[in-house]
Parts: sequence; structure tokens; C-alpha cells
Amino acid sequence: MFAMKTWIHTAALVLGLVLLAVAPPPARAQITRNGGGLDSPRGNTAVLTTSGDITLTLASARYQILTLDADRDVYLPPAGLYVGDCYTVHVTAGIYVCSLKLSDTTTLVVDLIGNTTATVLWDGTAWRLL
Repeated sequence: MFAMKTWIHTAALVLGLVLLAVAPPPARAQITRNGGGLDSPRGNTAVLTTSGDITLTLASARYQILTLDADRDVYLPPAGLYVGDCYTVHVTAGIYVCSLKLSDTTTLVVDLIGNTTATVLWDGTAWRLL
């Protein structure tokens, strides 16, 4: 009986190792130039040179890397879809100011200038600067 149990355990272990050896690795998230990451239906990253103000939507990339051509405003959506929705806005080096604002267009969240980054998170009732 003991020998049979040992054989079954050994066979199961070998079979498990064989299955692990032939199983493909899990898909990894990809950060692409203009969205399309595998782990998010809205993509991961947008790399933009601005030519006007930007209004983010729930479909916008979660990471916004901006090169400003003048002082610009970036408007957040009125609300997040889920608690924990977030955007990270990075302004590359430069002298222009990026004002991150709520969708009402008047409430300033933060000003970004030259190589600075801000992350905002939807907490279920409001956007919070992290």
C-alpha cells in the first residue's frame, strides 16, 4: 500500500512538472506609446505634445506624458468609473505650466511644471491628489 501511494505521489509530481514545463508563461502587461496595454481596456500610456488643452475621459490612458507647447489645462472626468481609478500626469522638462483641474474647469488640483508628476485617484466621491 505504501509503495502504491509513493508511486502515485511521484507520478503526480512528475506529471505536474511536465505540465509546468509545457504551459506558456502568463501574458504580461505592455506599455505602449499610445495606449493598448494588455491589462487595461483603456490602455496604459499616452505620450503627447500638446496643441491645446486636454480633457481626459474614462477611456483615456492612465499615464499621460506631456510635452507642453504653452501653458495648458488638463481636465479630469467628472467622476471615476470605479473606486481606485487613477491618472498619472507627467510634464516633461520645460517652462510651461500644466494646470490639472476638475471637470468644472475652475477648481485647480495642482500645477505641474518642468519634469514633475502628479497622480490623482477617484475615491468614490472625489478626485484625490496623491
